[in-house]
Order: sequence, then C-alpha cells, then structure tokens
Amino acid sequence: MKTKHRTLTLIAATLFAAHTASAQVIDCVCESTYEVGDRVVALVDDPSSANGLPSGSLGTVICGFSPGSIEILIRWDDWGNGFAENKLFCNCAVSPGGGTSGDWGVACAEIELFTPVTNITQGTDHVTIADGIATSNPGDVLELDAHTFTERGLILDNRDITIRGQGPDLTIIDGGSLAPRIFDFSNGDESTIEGVTIQNGLADSGDGGAAARVLGSGTSVTFDDVQFLGNDAGPLTFGALSIEIEAHATLKNCFFANNAAGSGEATDIGVLEGQLTAFNSVFGQSQTGYNNIYFQDGISPAFGLFINCSFGATAKTHHVIAFGPNAIVQLANCIFTASASDNLSSVNGSIILPTSSVFPNATGDNIDGVPTFVDPANGDYRLAPGSLGIDAANYDIYAAGGGELTDLAGNFRLSDDPGILNTGIGGSGMLDCGAFEFQSSSPSQAQCPGDLDNDGDTDLGDFTILASDFGCSPTP
Repeated sequence: MKTKHRTLTLIAATLFAAHTASAQVIDCVCESTYEVGDRVVALVDDPSSANGLPSGSLGTVICGFSPGSIEILIRWDDWGNGFAENKLFCNCAVSPGGGTSGDWGVACAEIELFTPVTNITQGTDHVTIADGIATSNPGDVLELDAHTFTERGLILDNRDITIRGQGPDLTIIDGGSLAPRIFDFSNGDESTIEGVTIQNGLADSGDGGAAARVLGSGTSVTFDDVQFLGNDAGPLTFGALSIEIEAHATLKNCFFANNAAGSGEATDIGVLEGQLTAFNSVFGQSQTGYNNIYFQDGISPAFGLFINCSFGATAKTHHVIAFGPNAIVQLANCIFTASASDNLSSVNGSIILPTSSVFPNATGDNIDGVPTFVDPANGDYRLAPGSLGIDAANYDIYAAGGGELTDLAGNFRLSDDPGILNTGIGGSGMLDCGAFEFQSSSPSQAQCPGDLDNDGDTDLGDFTILASDFGCSPTP
C-alpha cells in the first residue's frame, strides 16, 4: 500500500500547491485531510452531481462548508457548470478572492489528494517533484505521471536518483519562464532524468543553463529521452544546459529546439572545463545566440564526443565551436545543415575531429554535401529518400561507443535502404548517419548506375564528380 506523503517544501512556483507553514488546514470536514490550495482528483464521474465532470478531473481546494458537512468546495479545472456563489457559503479556511463557475462542493469520499510523483523504491506518493527529491535516498526511482509540472529550483546535491517520466510528449516539467533554473546538479550527483520534456526554464546565475546546470568534479548526470524546449539563459552565456568545472553530462536520444542565450555563446549547451557525451540526439532550430554548442578549456580540459547526432536549422555562426588547446571534440556519423557560416570552428589551438560525418566542404573520410531532411522547418530531422548519409556511417564506432539497437524515434538501426549503395563501415555498411535511421527505400541507384551524387538521375553533377577523379587508381 502506497502512503500519501506530505512534505514541507519551499518551492513557491508549482502547479501543485506546496504545503507551507502558513497553509490553512480545513478542519471542519474530511477529517482535516486537506489544506487550502491542495490539488485533488475526482474519483468518480459527476461527483456530488457535478454534471459533466469526469473521473480523473483535477481541481484546487477552496474551503470547507459548515462544520459537520460532508462537502468541501473545489475549483475544478476546465469545467464551468458550477457557481461562483458557492464560495459565499465558505466558513472554514477560505481561500482569498472571489468565486468562479468552476466551483462545486463534493463529498470527501469522492476525491483524493493528487500525488503525481511516486517513489517506487519506497512506495510513497508525493505532491511535487521537489517533495519527492527531498525525501529520496540514493538509488531511488521517482516516477512522474503523465502531466505538466510547473516547478523549478529542483536541487539534486549528491542525490543519485532516477527521475522517470512517461515520455517527453506526456510528462512535461515547465519552469514557467521564471528563475531560478529548473534543475541544479552538484556535489558529485549521479542522477538520471528519463522520458520528460524540460521547457521554459530561465537561468539567473552562473554561466546559465536554464533547463539544467551540471556542476563540479564527480557530478555526472544522464539525460535519456529528454526534450529541451524554449529554455532561456537571459543575458547569461549558456542556454538550455550548462556543464561546468569537471562535471560530465551524457545525452541519449535527446532533442533540443528553440533555446536561447542572450550573451550569444551557446543556445543549447555550454561546456566549461567539463565533458559532454551525446548519442542519437538532435540539436535543432535555436533562438538568440551565435552557436549551438560551445566548449572552453581552462585550468581543466573540455571534452566532447558526439555519435550519430543531427545538427539542424540554425541562423547562428557555428554548430560546434571550441576554444583553447585543451578543448577536444570528436564527432562520428553526424550530419549538419549548411545554414551556419561554419559548421565546426576550432579557436586558439582547440581540436575538432569529425569522421564519417556529412557537412559542406567536408574532407578526409567525411562526406562533402548537405543532408536532406524531411521537414526541418517543423522540427522533422529524419533523412529524406536519397539523402546523403543513408547507409554511410561507421558502425564500428557506433557500437564501440555503446550505440543502442534503436534510433531517436525508436526504430531499428541497421535498416538497409535497397535503393542506396552501402558505403558505411561495419554492420554490412547499413548504418545511417544522424539521429534517425531511414526506414524506407530511395529511388534505386540501379536505375541510374552513374548517379554518383545520389540525386536520382545521371547529369552534369555526376560527370563533374567523375572528371575530378578521372584516372585515379589504388596505390600498389
């Protein structure tokens, strides 16, 4: 049996009312179970004749009726068949303000406290994420319901827990575009965040990181199946995620879009003397800021490793930029649009090493050109039929880096496109570059054996490729 957990919290900005020392206990009904501002859920359809109010509806506790009454006044969300005048009958722990058409009194047995956070390790329920964190022990798993949580200032200081949502389209943590940032990890914390969207964070301290800051030696945080959307560092340096001072962050199957940094250094991620590892992730359209991702060494080095990542539309200067002789970034099987003036930029002795990646003016074992996405303007960065990068990645690097069997969309990797010649390394040459594996078939190259640029026909572009390489033969 799970227990309802009421923990005092200082988080002021939350959709679910926090219990504070000043909260009014409604002691005239429901055995003093509720406080003004509590969030509750309806257990039955049409509770106490509330016509059209289905089971599972959420509401906020307003007051208690006359002592001895079996009813408590609830302001129900998205329901307007009540009466504002109902609040006139409150005489026990009344909330401020007037009534609304969502107000309706219900029997105590037809509601319960809404607790969308469950510590499945301890078997306890919690009103807020902050409550769940505050009572957690290392190794605990907090499971979040499919819901939008408006919370911020969530501090994980050597907690070492897992916070797991129901998927980024179902579980959303919204900072409400107010400071402080949504997550702060420090003091050697090794937590994991899974299956959520982190959005509308606002940073007000340090170097930014409106969605999350990962700070300090020994702190190593994993984000798996997480969307970072609309986070804003304000005038600070790093937009959605800031990794600082020997900290490490790992991204798996993550998606970044519409993040911003007013100072312009990095809209998505800033790495300051830290380490970032990213697999199967997309860095899409951003707002203010010059670069998507920024690395800076200092007393300690800065490292980056990107495997099968897609860098989409951006109006900024660079997709990835690194500063300093101890800043080293490696990229394998990645794809880049041509929208940045310079996709990869090494400054002050830094090193950026791409391999088996697709971008304009690529050299070495990379692919020179621009990938074709399905609908990048609307955030769809899947490869279109015939795109560069299909069946062209290095599977050996992918596997050695811990690559998973599925792509960002959950589709099976090593899906062969019969219309494209396999030019990849390992895995039968079938692995695609980027975060998504192409799942269909391109127009067959067998129809046009001379289609060297994979555009579906044999034309002057193919002749140009042939002419530039004419006479080449392997060195004995």
